[in-house]
Amino acid sequence: MSVEINGAMLGSFVNACVVHEFLMEEKIRALIDLPPSEELHKMWYPLAQYQLLCDSIEKMYQDSKPIFERIGQEMVRIWYNYGPGKEIVSSSIDFLKYQVSSDGYYSLVKGESEIIGEFKLEFIDEENGIALIKSSTPLNRYVELGVLLGGLKLFKQTLFANVTISESDNFFFLEFH
Repeated sequence: MSVEINGAMLGSFVNACVVHEFLMEEKIRALIDLPPSEELHKMWYPLAQYQLLCDSIEKMYQDSKPIFERIGQEMVRIWYNYGPGKEIVSSSIDFLKYQVSSDGYYSLVKGESEIIGEFKLEFIDEENGIALIKSSTPLNRYVELGVLLGGLKLFKQTLFANVTISESDNFFFLEFH
């Protein structure tokens, strides 16, 4: 079984690209076959389609890391404001726990476990506002960083949020207060 991503994830990535004009819709449609948006969330797509979009962004921008980070933040904003987010999470802690649960990452990516990897909360200190997440997913790490940072910033009670990525690109250190 190959790795597949849910259309809701692919659609929010596409919408983030279009909203911020990182990729024009015509370019996206030339790269991947997209159904009408109302059908998108019902379908699964090969991970290769997501990777084609990422490759295109990397070719267009000399430093694509902040572009991917912004895409991740926009994906979370779309999920929270226009999807089920408000019904699921009400705080930064809820968001982090949801992201690493079977309802988070594992509801959007499917395939053999050794290929899809994991998105795992290694440590959290809620009182001091720090957490460590390990990622071995096939997704772009800077999109993941943006998702985490965007998710922490969704809530007014979070006055400060920061996410850094380890040199190995496998760990995210999160601070939130």
